[in-house]
Amino acid sequence: MLLRNAVRLNVSRLRYHVSLPKRLLNLFAPLDTFSNRHIGPNHDESHKMLSSLGYSSMEDFVNETVPPSIRLTSGFINDQSIEPLSESELFQRAKQIASANKVMRSYIGMGYHNAVVPPVILRNVLENPAWYTPYTPYQPEIAQGMSICASHAYTDY
Repeated sequence: MLLRNAVRLNVSRLRYHVSLPKRLLNLFAPLDTFSNRHIGPNHDESHKMLSSLGYSSMEDFVNETVPPSIRLTSGFINDQSIEPLSESELFQRAKQIASANKVMRSYIGMGYHNAVVPPVILRNVLENPAWYTPYTPYQPEIAQGMSICASHAYTDY
């Protein structure tokens, strides 16, 4: 039903003309939506937010909220100093920066030594789903479970 109206004949000019309704144009939106997802509010949205906070400009807001001792005094960051990038360009830039990192050996967990788990523990604790279900038992159930586990260990159940 949606595509039925997508192709129309423009007979007044005696040639075929393909037109897409607006609802179909949304199906073919650009794939690189990085800027739409990450660029902040526009001027009108910023003005509306500032006026709801009681400020007439961003300078007034910054002057009242950010202490002068930590502000940059020069135009260090401006629209010309930061080049806008697409998502794929930003990803390539991040890979380029990350390639400068040195890959070092990790020593986390190096004190681990493989150990033999006794079969009775393996069978009665690790392979018993009652020990790792999301249900949290209260103390009498834990005590009962421990006594059952001990009796299984000693009687070879």
